[in-house]
Parts: sequence; structure tokens; C-alpha cells
Amino acid sequence: MDLDPNLADAYYALGRAWAHKGDHDQAIVDYDQAIALNQKSADFYNARGESWKAKGNRDRAEADRKMAVGLQGK
Repeated sequence: MDLDPNLADAYYALGRAWAHKGDHDQAIVDYDQAIALNQKSADFYNARGESWKAKGNRDRAEADRKMAVGLQGK
């Protein structure tokens, strides 16, 4: 399936689907792509942080949480 790389929301949706299936590695790949296309979405950082948390990487999860909080304040 080919996606228009400008569709950050599509990558985010794919990431959510992978996370729902428990494949947090693939979810992070898709969240990374969504964030690369749109660095201003707190939702993208929150979702990626949840996948990092699920993988046991608290440092990266906390970094994404802080980024999301910062974006929500704007």
C-alpha cells in the first residue's frame, strides 16, 4: 500500500493500528514518519511515547510526554 508521504495523519493511524496489535516497533516507525511530517502534533508524540513505554523505554517515553505537553501549551 502506497501512502502519500504528506499525509502525516495516515502514518499516525497506521502507528495506532500497529500499537493496537502489540507491534510497538512498527508503530514507532510510523509515528516517527508522522512526526517528521508534522512536528506540531501533541497526539503524535503522546502515541509514540506510549509505544516507548510499552517497550520499557521510560526515558524516551518521558521525552515524548514532555514534548507533547509543551505543544499542548501553545
